[in-house]
Amino acid sequence: MSLYQKGLSTEPKVIAHRGAGKSAPENTLVAFRHAFQEGYRYFTCDIRCSEDRELFLLHDADLERTTNGYGRADEMSWDHLSKLEAGSYYSPLYMGESIPRFEAVVNFMISNYCRLNIEVKSGVIDDRELGQIVAERLYRKIIDRLDACVDILFDEDLDRLFERLFNEMLDGPTDYCIKNQFLITSSSPLILEGAFAAQPWIPRGYIVDPVDDRFSDRKVNSEVDRDVDRDVDREVLFSLLKSLKCSALIIPKEFVTPQLVERCRQENYLLFVTGVDEIIEIDQLLKMGVDSVITDNINAAACFS
Repeated sequence: MSLYQKGLSTEPKVIAHRGAGKSAPENTLVAFRHAFQEGYRYFTCDIRCSEDRELFLLHDADLERTTNGYGRADEMSWDHLSKLEAGSYYSPLYMGESIPRFEAVVNFMISNYCRLNIEVKSGVIDDRELGQIVAERLYRKIIDRLDACVDILFDEDLDRLFERLFNEMLDGPTDYCIKNQFLITSSSPLILEGAFAAQPWIPRGYIVDPVDDRFSDRKVNSEVDRDVDRDVDREVLFSLLKSLKCSALIIPKEFVTPQLVERCRQENYLLFVTGVDEIIEIDQLLKMGVDSVITDNINAAACFS
């Protein structure tokens, strides 16, 4: 049975970082296919926006590290970006791999009944506008797929049909729950506010940036001090989650405590932990009660299926 068939009540325990972690060129379609073959059904990707408002996958603001291009990606047109090579930096075996459009990755997820955390990166355009663009494009892509899959013999218009199907587990050709499939995430509150304004039904998750001074200076050595400081952190953090109407928290492993896990459980926030590659450490976090771990370890899916 698909992960998204009726009765789904649990999250996949491990999530492939940027497609396939460090086992393929990051944020490329070949990376997602590779991780899928290794058993992953949940992924993260990084999204940026070109100067002509095309969404594409890229982690860095600049092109140099992972492509044969130069300069800021979001100051260039999609026509230019689409011609860049994005695989050979990793290995000559991947020569010719290109930067994917956002819609291509969404198609992959829908076609293969997979989940995706969409990390939206700030760029040249206004953060709030960027959040709106991502949410609207995702909504339109899902509508297009529903329109193609659902027999429009229902006596209702497409918007009402989609709203009804969204709140149910779907029957027929699209046999999974859309509301569980995509999560828009960002460390920018404005991006999340924009996504909510455009399409409030799409779930959102806040990413804790480890260099954010609201959180990063709380690392102390004393167990007593740690508990006190983390209490302050939690109040700030959960106030922000509530104001942004988020359903998930994505946080580096160094900030995870049993108290944080329990607070997320009490307030019904999904808790995803980043920066964890060792199998033993993944297992410890899952036993602590975190929902899923985002990892670069391509072998983790086989251990936590």
